Amino acid sequence: MNQDRFPVSEWYVVLPKGQDRDEYVQKCFHGGTVSLVNDNGEYQHRVKIDKFALQTVVFPPDDKTKGSAVVCVTAPYSGQLYVVGVFATSTEWVDQRESTYRLFKGAVAGGTAELLVDGSGKIILSVDSEDDTSEVTVNVTSKHKAGRLNLNVNGDTVVQTNGSTQVVSGKSVTVSQVDKQGTTSVEVSSGAVKATTPAGAVVEVSDRDVKLTTPQGGKIYLNDSTEPVLLGTKTVQLLQDLLTQLSHETAGPYPLAGAATYAQLIAQLETLKSQISFVQ
Repeated sequence: MNQDRFPVSEWYVVLPKGQDRDEYVQKCFHGGTVSLVNDNGEYQHRVKIDKFALQTVVFPPDDKTKGSAVVCVTAPYSGQLYVVGVFATSTEWVDQRESTYRLFKGAVAGGTAELLVDGSGKIILSVDSEDDTSEVTVNVTSKHKAGRLNLNVNGDTVVQTNGSTQVVSGKSVTVSQVDKQGTTSVEVSSGAVKATTPAGAVVEVSDRDVKLTTPQGGKIYLNDSTEPVLLGTKTVQLLQDLLTQLSHETAGPYPLAGAATYAQLIAQLETLKSQISFVQ
């Protein structure tokens, strides 16, 4: 033990000579210790470090350079060193401002992750990677699968992506817009989709059927056409009545020669009705 060491001293995190960096760093996290060197060339190994300081310390890339500067205290009787704080480098304070809290991590191989809490009313979470591994994950679990993620925004919500967007639910997905005039909602549940506008127009899509409903006075348009759609049942009935009337017509005492043809046409009228499209 160095008897001339002050109770509080400054050291640097280092890697022991000849050891694999990744294996050694993992041992440090498992044991809660680090290796240090001071400006006098004194080395200390397996120095206990505060658990928060261990998360913020930066290990050097090799055994020839120094990592984070740390502050240590010396136990009064045993002389044992304890790391109680980590000094930030000048580059780590680039984005630091008054009334902010910044948690920043950079990888030796490249990439950064940062959480910035701004007292003025902002929280910024940023991740950047040198490869395709950038990712943000939020896990909410409970014993009985009753976990809940709540997002309350008293304003706008904007989602922007350069790739695909996927929402997967084991039960249902409901999106609702509520305003002073009414409610516009889109509901997806068990293979069905239902959308309702404030005026009362409804689109319902089930596993097999699609239904469009408009309020009184509303209209349904297919493409940009304004041509009215014929009502199948009423049109067929009208044609049937017309052909029946024609089959009863006579030329004096003689029936018309086309009466048998009219009867055949009446039998074919039902084929005009669609089996999949219905209007009202």
